[in-house]
Amino acid sequence: MLFYYPLLFPPKQDFPTREDPRGRRRNNDSIEIIWDDGTTMEGLLEGTILIDGKNYPKQISSFPTKKILGQYIRKRLGVPNEGKINKRDLERYGRDYITVSLQGEGIYYFDFSI
Repeated sequence: MLFYYPLLFPPKQDFPTREDPRGRRRNNDSIEIIWDDGTTMEGLLEGTILIDGKNYPKQISSFPTKKILGQYIRKRLGVPNEGKINKRDLERYGRDYITVSLQGEGIYYFDFSI
């Protein structure tokens, strides 16, 4: 849950510092996600939750398309590309959470290793 770590995930910006190539308005710049297996992807900190008068993101998606993250996790779990992930899949894989750490401004390390 992102909202428990306000120092790990910055508050949402009034205006992003970079242009969205598709011309959409976002409240945060994209982030770089580096996975434990060396895979990298762009992501967005999305959604909004109000904490101490500031708006913080509450979820993560891949960017420029949201399906990239789901496809990646399904591949790691051995689930068909359009299949639903269920608790049994996570139990079979051996892990039901992803550890996130901040490596530098806008760069996050995601550990989903077993």
